[in-house]
Amino acid sequence: NEQNSPTDAYGEFFAVDGVEDAIGDTSNSNVRFEPFDRASDARLGAHELRRRLDALTATLGAERRARSACEEKLAAVTLECETRVLEARAETDSSTLEAAELRRRHDLLLESSPEAFKEVFARYERDVAAAERE
Repeated sequence: NEQNSPTDAYGEFFAVDGVEDAIGDTSNSNVRFEPFDRASDARLGAHELRRRLDALTATLGAERRARSACEEKLAAVTLECETRVLEARAETDSSTLEAAELRRRHDLLLESSPEAFKEVFARYERDVAAAERE
């Protein structure tokens, strides 16, 4: 008899002596649904109901802890991704500014005038002074 056979870890919570929860497939059966309180005490006994309730409570607690751990991991990964995106944007902006400065120095060198050379050397001296301060 299938009702007396061992069930999987979750199946026992959805079948009570021929009465299945709505989750079960009842399309081809003549299963009569009745409220849990009428389908339980007389047939299963308080000890079995307590065992099943304790098992469900433990499963629910484990699932809640797993969900909480997943949410914490998701928050940490989201923060890490956002941090990396901001770092990449800052690096891109810095590289853009540096490229603009180098283009300006290139243009000054192409002018080949004393004022342009003076400006380029002044910029290099500022760069050297900044590097020494670091």
